[in-house]
Amino acid sequence: MEKQAEVMDNWLRIRLDTVLPEIMRREKIDMWVVICREYNEDPVFLTLVPSRWYAARRTTMLVFFDQGKEGVER
Repeated sequence: MEKQAEVMDNWLRIRLDTVLPEIMRREKIDMWVVICREYNEDPVFLTLVPSRWYAARRTTMLVFFDQGKEGVER
């Protein structure tokens, strides 16, 4: 299980570092906010968090801000 979590988290890092900025720029999105309530997650939530996160807690917000050449702040 530990190795599987490591592989999943590496793929997440790649997606957030390469795919996310490319899509945000292509679609001209400067900021993307994903808001979830406890145990009522946005459908994309689990694709954006480490493998050991099983659910949102209370109110969880993921914010992605495209800073241009400096990359996407998260």
